[in-house]
Amino acid sequence: MTRRSLGSPSVREPLQHKRFPAIELDFYIPASIWRRRPTRLLLETVYALVHGATIVGNARGIWRGDVESTNIVRILVRRHEFQERRMARRLQLAVDQAMRSWAATPGRQKVVVFTVRHVMVVQTSLPH
Repeated sequence: MTRRSLGSPSVREPLQHKRFPAIELDFYIPASIWRRRPTRLLLETVYALVHGATIVGNARGIWRGDVESTNIVRILVRRHEFQERRMARRLQLAVDQAMRSWAATPGRQKVVVFTVRHVMVVQTSLPH
């Protein structure tokens, strides 16, 4: 006898595991500029390129000796999609545009960081 919850699949139902190489990008955006228009435009560009994102809000960090709150936007993109769609160039242009706009606003944001890592993603799912 298998245990079941109402409407849920059997706990013995086989799972599917897919592995694929991906690019992980993290955008570190200080909370002080999170609600500004250039940030919104940058994130709209990022979100239009991917299926989803994870946002870690109010992460505490230290930049040049000062404690600040930072929001981290993380995206994962299959490596071949990242290369085929020339995402690195498109994302860099979007960051450059935001940086120019942030620099022209009160409190001038002088630095923004994003990281790019090669990772292996393991996706576990129920069969379709």
